[in-house]
Amino acid sequence: MNNDIYYRPPWTCGKYNAKKHVAIVFNSIEQCDYFFEEDAADIIGLILSAGRNGKVSIYDISQKLQIDESSVNNFFSNLVEYGLLSPSLISKEVIEEYRNACKLARTSGKTQGEFGMNEEFSNAEEAYCEAITDYDTIYSVMFELTYRCNEMCIHCYNPGATRNSREVSRRGELKELSLDDYKQIIDELCSAGLVMASITGGEPFAYLYIWEIIDYLYNKDVAIRIFTNGQLLVGSVPRLAKYYPRDVRISVYSGVDSVHDGITQVKGSLKKTLDVIEQLVGFSTKVVINCPIITRNVQSYTTVKKIGSIYDSEIVFDVTIIDSMDGDICPTKNLRLTPEQLEVVLQDIDISGHVSLDDPQSLEWPKQIVSDGAPCKAGVSLFCVKPNGDLIPCNCFPMVLGNMQKQHFKDIIHSSTLLCDWRNTKAFQYIECWTHDYCAYCDYCVGNNFNEHGNPLKAGENNCYMAKNRYSLAQKLKSNFSVNRNIENIKLEERELKRQYRKGDESHL
Repeated sequence: MNNDIYYRPPWTCGKYNAKKHVAIVFNSIEQCDYFFEEDAADIIGLILSAGRNGKVSIYDISQKLQIDESSVNNFFSNLVEYGLLSPSLISKEVIEEYRNACKLARTSGKTQGEFGMNEEFSNAEEAYCEAITDYDTIYSVMFELTYRCNEMCIHCYNPGATRNSREVSRRGELKELSLDDYKQIIDELCSAGLVMASITGGEPFAYLYIWEIIDYLYNKDVAIRIFTNGQLLVGSVPRLAKYYPRDVRISVYSGVDSVHDGITQVKGSLKKTLDVIEQLVGFSTKVVINCPIITRNVQSYTTVKKIGSIYDSEIVFDVTIIDSMDGDICPTKNLRLTPEQLEVVLQDIDISGHVSLDDPQSLEWPKQIVSDGAPCKAGVSLFCVKPNGDLIPCNCFPMVLGNMQKQHFKDIIHSSTLLCDWRNTKAFQYIECWTHDYCAYCDYCVGNNFNEHGNPLKAGENNCYMAKNRYSLAQKLKSNFSVNRNIENIKLEERELKRQYRKGDESHL
């Protein structure tokens, strides 16, 4: 006789949308996401409602949903295989054994996950978003808990960041939300369909109630993603692992201590960060290494690839550096890669937005189709909450829609004329964008446009700069023009760094 009672593992979380009859479930140890529809989704909804380590009965589900028991039993067998159900109660020993088995499977390339290099969403997430998208439903939120940070990265875009050790930090000037504020906000967002919460800063572990917020999200079945430099996690990795984050994203700028530490302006920071990565991977926690490439690490960024290989971690390289949200343009003026440097770096197929003969398809970027409607998910199914409660479409797109401390989420999204205009963008409203040949090579960040012009649809210099360099490189490669592939042949110029504001932005935070 088949076992009737199963248990929901503590490493799972997800969301069921009863109106659309769809569900998504995350297996955070095996690092896989699964999308379900119709009857399967309805069953998943009941499994999720049982809670972690909760009992789930084949008979009860069959009776509630009027589905044949044999069908439910077969479905349960598949869920056990995916690590989404267990035929027995799960002990600490079982969890440790499962972590080790999944870590070994990833090392040997046998996992079932659908994660690809530089992908923000898995196929399961895309399918779920497409199924549930409407203007009252939110899929993901980023909580910028604080702008305070224990590092002083010279390229940081947070308000108040310093460019050298002599400047006075202004990171702590913004009044931060309380724990009660966050609980109320999380409750509202969960009622609106929240599936994923990204926790960032500044450095999120510099916020006093970080662990209480992680615990609250975990108990709400929200998938958790952490952005951190890892420094304040020293000694606390086992504690974080118990919350089974979907992934932890950690910045590493170089495998050379002097280069990485020179960017963070904190001696010994690389060693601490790598120690934390090693511990996280030991718990089978998914680690994504973020490596923005600037003039200070351009000659050694490839050393990060070795780090990714050692720790079996994905790496996201990014050559697009953005200016500070408070108007400081020092990053693009002094740290953005030069055209000569970009010609070399963009030929690396591990770079997001590369243009390389090693990947012939990359020479022909798809022409963007200009259509009505918001051109990205920001402000549609994705939002960001600033430390003071301001609701914005994205952490890189700081158009304030309202304040979550003073207004309810649904009141904001229904009353904000800015949000309404953004969601109903018309193709004819674009200014200059998509009118040049090089526009086909643009990855189009509306935040860059907004930060420069106060208008997300007016072409920003930073977007155009990257598009022009990609286009130029593509034309050279297609015409068999000899292009340098050795960054060592390019002279580096280190400029003195200090805050440099656009006119009228000097006091803006």
